[in-house]
Amino acid sequence: MKILLIFSIQTQLNVMKMSIFLIPIKMENLYLHQKYLCQTMKPWLSKSAQQFRKQVDDCYPDRDRKSDGWVASLAHLSRAAKSDHNPDVKTGCVRAIDITARLSDDKRIPEYLADQVRLYGKSKGRISYVIFNGRIASPVLGWRWRKYKGASKHTHHIHISFKKDQDNNSAEFEIPLLKGN
Repeated sequence: MKILLIFSIQTQLNVMKMSIFLIPIKMENLYLHQKYLCQTMKPWLSKSAQQFRKQVDDCYPDRDRKSDGWVASLAHLSRAAKSDHNPDVKTGCVRAIDITARLSDDKRIPEYLADQVRLYGKSKGRISYVIFNGRIASPVLGWRWRKYKGASKHTHHIHISFKKDQDNNSAEFEIPLLKGN
């Protein structure tokens, strides 16, 4: 394990602020990190992910957003080099979002939404996989839920990854809890 030292210099209203980050990193991930650190293109969220998030926001405007996210932090990058939260090296596209599980006072809603995303992924093909509450569903086992063995059990948020060929597809998702048919 090595330490990656990153300097961040920001100027705002003629005041310079310098931050130093020390991030533990496995040597086999160092090349990948260098590619992302040296990348000059700005990360952007896939249009499918943007549309999905918009539908969630429209249906649950007062929802908690504490665990929402899309682009990987450097800390996440050091833990999960192959995450869909990491920008595509060639295009800068990020193909994953996290939606905070607390959508409303009804604690069953996130479980229902994750399952509707699973069913949508199975029938429509725009989703790569969904993770929630220690389970993952993907084409690997015909979109059946199975135990998720990653570091985060995703109990505070629903993780949705979108397929690469959907980067520019902003069509509405036909998911009942998101008022889609």
